Amino acid sequence: TTRLAGIVLCAISMRSAASRAADRVVRWLGYGYFVVVSGFGIVEYGREQRARVSCFDGLLETRAPKRMLVMTHDAGVVFPFLPGKGIAWGGHFLSLWMMPAVSRGLVDAPQAEAVTARTAAIVAQDLVRFQPDYVIVDHRAESTSLRGHDIKYVELFSRTGAFASAWQSYKLVNTKDNFELWEWQEAK
Repeated sequence: TTRLAGIVLCAISMRSAASRAADRVVRWLGYGYFVVVSGFGIVEYGREQRARVSCFDGLLETRAPKRMLVMTHDAGVVFPFLPGKGIAWGGHFLSLWMMPAVSRGLVDAPQAEAVTARTAAIVAQDLVRFQPDYVIVDHRAESTSLRGHDIKYVELFSRTGAFASAWQSYKLVNTKDNFELWEWQEAK
């Protein structure tokens, strides 16, 4: 019996060592997979950001804004473009993340109206207070949260008097790749 117990313990310890080795191999394969997938993701994100910077350079052409505001649901649109160009941010919101659900009708009507009115009021305050030289309006509709639905920021926000009044100072001066560039015009 003692000899049998010794053989069983020996087999268990050998199996455990092999099992631990297999666990290590699987773990390292998992880490390697994570590194490869993350690496590809980072490279792809870099490509997207470079393309976006190029798009915005084309949108601005020779213009040299000091302060900008971007109406978008995607905070990634703003960075690294604005800081890289030394352009000051002219608003409270880095992204209007709440607007895809509102615009697509996924929020009850009273709540959607309240969110739109409050957001439009804050953006209107930003336009008056900061007077951004330029406003970029994002009309990309291919993201997962939009599923082909273009958010009509100006149309939605213009339902409020404060935004409509502040927006009268802006004129559409360029469009490129689903982005519009609006320029602040001196009151005459």
